[in-house]
Amino acid sequence: MKLELLRYVARQIARDLDAGATLCVYYFFESEWNQLDHQGPVPTGEARSLELAKSSDLAHRPRGSSEAWFFIKELDSVVAIKFLSAPTTLKQKEIKKHIDLANERAGYLFRADHNPLTLLLAKDAFHKELADAIDTAKIVDVNNAIDEENAQSHQLSVLALDIDYFKQINDTYGHLYGDQVLKTFGRRLEAAAAEIVRTTSNRISVLLGHPSGEEFLVLITGTCSREEIISWAEVFRAKIDNEILPTQDEWERLNAVSNLAAIPLPPQQDRAVRASIGVTFRSVENASESGFDEAKFLLERADTALYRAKSGGRNQVVEFEDILSSCGRVLEQDNQTRIVAIDIGSNVGVVKGQEFKVFSPNFTGTQRLLINDGRTVRTLGMYPRIELTRVTVFDVQPEVSFAFVTLPEDKTLEVAKGSHLEAIPVGSVGHIATYKTKYFVAGSDAAAKNDIYSLKTYLKDEVERKHKVFSTVFRFVNEKEFLRKYGSAALNIGITQLYRDILSGSRSHSLVAVLDEASVGIVGMHNAYREDVIERIVDSFYKDFPELGLTAGVFCHDDISLEKDDLETDLDPVNGVEFAQFAASQYGREAGSKITHFGRKVAVRLLSNQRAARAYSSGQADYEKLIDLGVVDAEIRNEGGLLYSAAGQKILAAEQYEAAIAIKPNTIVYHSNLAMALKAAGEQDRALKVLNALTNEQFLRLIKVIPFAALNYAVMLAKAKDKGGQNYNEGRFGTLSKKVNEYDPEFKSKRKLDYQLINSAAENL
Repeated sequence: MKLELLRYVARQIARDLDAGATLCVYYFFESEWNQLDHQGPVPTGEARSLELAKSSDLAHRPRGSSEAWFFIKELDSVVAIKFLSAPTTLKQKEIKKHIDLANERAGYLFRADHNPLTLLLAKDAFHKELADAIDTAKIVDVNNAIDEENAQSHQLSVLALDIDYFKQINDTYGHLYGDQVLKTFGRRLEAAAAEIVRTTSNRISVLLGHPSGEEFLVLITGTCSREEIISWAEVFRAKIDNEILPTQDEWERLNAVSNLAAIPLPPQQDRAVRASIGVTFRSVENASESGFDEAKFLLERADTALYRAKSGGRNQVVEFEDILSSCGRVLEQDNQTRIVAIDIGSNVGVVKGQEFKVFSPNFTGTQRLLINDGRTVRTLGMYPRIELTRVTVFDVQPEVSFAFVTLPEDKTLEVAKGSHLEAIPVGSVGHIATYKTKYFVAGSDAAAKNDIYSLKTYLKDEVERKHKVFSTVFRFVNEKEFLRKYGSAALNIGITQLYRDILSGSRSHSLVAVLDEASVGIVGMHNAYREDVIERIVDSFYKDFPELGLTAGVFCHDDISLEKDDLETDLDPVNGVEFAQFAASQYGREAGSKITHFGRKVAVRLLSNQRAARAYSSGQADYEKLIDLGVVDAEIRNEGGLLYSAAGQKILAAEQYEAAIAIKPNTIVYHSNLAMALKAAGEQDRALKVLNALTNEQFLRLIKVIPFAALNYAVMLAKAKDKGGQNYNEGRFGTLSKKVNEYDPEFKSKRKLDYQLINSAAENL
């Protein structure tokens, strides 16, 4: 922790330095000089100055140099300060005194912020560092730097670690020995952290904390994937597990710092130390409320995951986000009511209506079948993974939930304590298959193994055969609200019922697939397409599930050339499923309509509605997908530009406006949008060139139809006039300065400074 203390010292010294003065900090380690937070060897000239500083009473100042090198004996370090002019001896004495005081203050602050035993960050200091890291992550969010589709994105993760059975170590060998275990544990974590940072080329940072006792914390931030962080958590665990703790070498290093002669070192077999680790990740959805303490929230989640790791067998890594899906266990069953108590609750995301598969402790697919022949115990094989029953939650409390047994109907079934739970994901159709099939592949409902790729393959094959095809996607518009109110069991029943309705209503040569938890797709031959059947499915389903708000999106052969004059090319039926998804989406569908056929109007509405809802990220993703699928026209390009512009990506927006102008050069609003995007990006000369290039007819229309753009045009011309810019157009400015003053007084009152600038420049015309 010497380096961290040096950073404290450097901050204290820098705080009161003269303006313009700069400093570098060096430290002596393993027989050589190193520069703080800088990799690579120290140059020979600097190394000589460092040695001279070490032997100087006050400071070393090379002849003719404005630098002075000050030695800090307690830290075996040197502070090199470069002044604007050569410091006098009096100035050097003043600085030396300042360094001594800074060193003393830094020591106080360091001790307050760090655990006195391990010198890792103390509880409050770690919380502050975590809060600062969260604030930095929020800035990344605002700048749209997080791409959730990209595995290599900015991550923030908290790990909570706990030494397994540490109380036994203290009780058996005493607290003094226990303290040495804690020190060694902390140093092993430091070594693991340094290795992780080194192997990732510093694209991540790792902070360690020791709030109290045997509890430790790790904060990982940087550009990485969640899978990498889980692997690093395993690195921390293995660093403890792979060797006895402390080793003989570690004990000798401890003894070199503190005399441990009075503390007996336990035998090797009693120095096996293990650790349990809980991991959680920050997500944008974690915090949206004002006053929400996200740091506390993440620490609590990491602690919950740690508890699950310890209760589930210790010496393992458990991710908070996995607790709901696979870490729950049965506490007990009441045989009279068949009610089952489970050991997970609302604190890990259990909701009413949540469904779980139940596996008895032996039949999880992970238990070995052992045989003892009297001499040895060997593994014959593995017990199979067999589902015992299913339960549905009806009562949820913070740390426990209660569920009723769903299947089978046999009331004599006993659910053993410790049985494993596996959450049934939303959108699962196969799990509805009858209980009789549990030992084999499930029945017809479980055969819904098709996905969007199966449907696309079908379309590709049929289109290559010159066959006409159709694509339809049925979607629940109110899926999220329904899930919140009724739980996953009810939503799964709904998606299963819809799947069955579509199967029963479809003809031969059709393919049906569950696309996600809220939609089912069907593709087939065009001569099998019946709009009345689709309407009947929607109407029939609505009677049973009115709150789900079922709608249908369609792309059929008749839609291929629809509005062809506006699109650059015909739409490719191979992409029919995606087109139908857009038409069925909450932003693309036609309000009040049961069925929406995809076309350019739907594409424009899809993008416009997302912009209005400020769903910029999803809108941009949809725009880029539409372009990739060949859905390209001027208005769609313009909508893409508006989405990029609203998200602050002005140059990308300008590129879309230019593409729109290339398609429809006479549309004045595209020129206006391009100029405004360039102006906002600081490209005022380019913006003026765009507007100066307008024909007189377009220019007059701009003044009449788009007051905001006309006013900005006038402001840019006024500034160009003031600076003598080559893009200044006196004729246009003269017209604009008069016309914009005729605009509505309320509009003018909001832009007083702009009008002052325009009118001031107009006085000299």
